[in-house]
Amino acid sequence: MFVRVQVPPRVQKSSQIGSFFYFAMYYVYILKSLQDGSLYKGQTEDLDQRIRQHNLGKSAYTSRKRPWELVYIEEYALREEAIIRERYLKSAAGRRFIKSLNL
Repeated sequence: MFVRVQVPPRVQKSSQIGSFFYFAMYYVYILKSLQDGSLYKGQTEDLDQRIRQHNLGKSAYTSRKRPWELVYIEEYALREEAIIRERYLKSAAGRRFIKSLNL
């Protein structure tokens, strides 16, 4: 099961590269270990690169439980919002929320 949630942005943060504008997105994600079923919660700006790092063993915490699969993602316009949400998911209330998702 894979769950994707898009949170409506309060303020869009944009950057300009040359004549192009882009909107930065920040992601809160949950990975599931295919080895033992444990979950890992994190946040990043580059989701594809971060998942590759986890599966290549470049993260000390996740290197022993590879491989990982992405099972949940939320998108945020501001890094501060993503950090707050990641902290929530790591709290007791957040763990109860994750349990209700049946990941």
